[in-house]
Amino acid sequence: MRTARRTALAGALFGVLALTLGACGGESGPVDDGTYSALQAGAPAVLAERGIALVSPDRPAAAAPRDVVDALGEERLFAAELSLVPNPVQDAVLALDPTQVAGLLFLVGNATETDADGDSEGGRYVVLGFADLDSAILFAQSEPTIFHDADLEEDRSAYFSGTLVSYYAPEGTNDATERFQAALEALAG
Repeated sequence: MRTARRTALAGALFGVLALTLGACGGESGPVDDGTYSALQAGAPAVLAERGIALVSPDRPAAAAPRDVVDALGEERLFAAELSLVPNPVQDAVLALDPTQVAGLLFLVGNATETDADGDSEGGRYVVLGFADLDSAILFAQSEPTIFHDADLEEDRSAYFSGTLVSYYAPEGTNDATERFQAALEALAG
């Protein structure tokens, strides 16, 4: 009787083991080495749902403000590093409070520049540089209000490229969308 039970138990265990290995195909699962978070894996789909253009999911991995200023300059778009502390001129254009943005390293844009008509040359734009990809993804997915002006906010486009999250809004007859996108693509390399 004991032999029959042992045989039945061994058969059942072998069957469960065979089903388990068969269902897995004998392959090991993905290895989490810490270089690619679950947030990063799901980012392209979530960003697309929110209407954020994906320039690159992971590049640049790091950028300096000067890199962004230079890339925009190559496309004939004036830009300067903006303040991370309250600034009345900048704050009149940007609804964003940089002191409340986790992981934000720098802001570059033209929020403080206007022509004689009060418009900015080429529209309004701001590029936010983050310390890491996850901070950039979380910020972009939060769908923040960027511009105080309702028309600019309604017309703005959002772009994600590695550690950069960028916003562009044409202003008046000034539409430099293609030049702005070209600068972001150059930064993504």
